[in-house]
Amino acid sequence: MLETFVVVLDISLLIVAALGAMRNEKGWWLIVFGLFILGLGHVTETLFGEVFHISHELNEVQHRLWILGGFVIIVSGISFIRRSRTAEETNKEAKKESAKENKISSGKAELSSVGRQFIKLINAFSNFTF
Repeated sequence: MLETFVVVLDISLLIVAALGAMRNEKGWWLIVFGLFILGLGHVTETLFGEVFHISHELNEVQHRLWILGGFVIIVSGISFIRRSRTAEETNKEAKKESAKENKISSGKAELSSVGRQFIKLINAFSNFTF
């Protein structure tokens, strides 16, 4: 009974993560794959114990290896999502800084344009004779 609950829980987690993975993020796909490995570990434990009658110790070892692999993949997916979000935030900050620099440089261009007009005006008055 407990094994059925764990398998149902794994399948529901897989569905929820797959909905998140529809955004085409590599991290979400890693999480989905890790959850699939977790579910597969529970199914193989039941199959090997009940159907193939493998020794309890060997069955536990193979089960724990599946679970370890699943969790390693899930953690790497979470880490990938975190790194990609940090990169996005850094990229947004860089764009803001670039926009500020562009605004400053365009302000300088406008100022130099005004300065040129002022110099032309002064030159025009200096050439004027009374």
